[in-house]
Amino acid sequence: MSREKISSTDKIHDALDLLREASQEKRVELQHLLKNLHRGVKHAQQDVTKKAKHAVGALDDHAHDKPWHYISGAALSGFLLGLIFRSRR
Repeated sequence: MSREKISSTDKIHDALDLLREASQEKRVELQHLLKNLHRGVKHAQQDVTKKAKHAVGALDDHAHDKPWHYISGAALSGFLLGLIFRSRR
């Protein structure tokens, strides 16, 4: 009977060792995946920031070149919003 206990104890320890090895391998694999994902997100963020700065710069240049277009657009928008939200009596 003690031989059976030793044998089953050894099997349990062997199974636990196999689980530890497998979990360690998956942990390393997940760390690599997260690192790659983080790198991709960082590159995407840099691209979006660069494009946004370019768009804002282009809009600023255009507004300085033709300010009356933007002034009239703002006035028209204000007028239309005033018509929409005015109190009806």
